[in-house]
Order: sequence, then structure tokens, then C-alpha cells
Amino acid sequence: LIEIDRPRHQHWALYVGHGYVIHLTPVGKKHIKLGVHLVPVFTRKVKKELLEEVAGNNTWCINNKSDQNHTPLPVEEI
Repeated sequence: LIEIDRPRHQHWALYVGHGYVIHLTPVGKKHIKLGVHLVPVFTRKVKKELLEEVAGNNTWCINNKSDQNHTPLPVEEI
């Protein structure tokens, strides 16, 4: 698990090997009307990209704090 330190939020990605991660990226935003309120609905897409490109100029670290409690899944299952 990779934690990327962005200016306003933490971004998370899963390392899958050979420098690549999978992560969620924003692709759109709509508003739906619920009663009298307009509520934003964000659309996301799962992407496989190089960690270097995803992190850009932001710092990142491995965050595997729960690895001692859980066995990692095989890449095929992820």
C-alpha cells in the first residue's frame, strides 16, 4: 500500500510490481437533485500507472501497517 502526500489530501495506491501501481482517478463530476439540494457525484476510474507518474513531485511512502495481521492477496486477485 502506497501513501502519497498531496497538498490537501492523502492519495492511496496499491503497488503491483515493476514500478506500477493501481489507483482511483477522478474522471468527472455531476450534480443530482435530491429534494431541494444539488449533490455532487464524483465518477472515478481505476488506472494502472507508474508510481513515479502518479506521485509526481509529491512525497510518498510505503504504508503497510496492517501487513503483520493480514496476508497480502496475489496480484491476480487484486
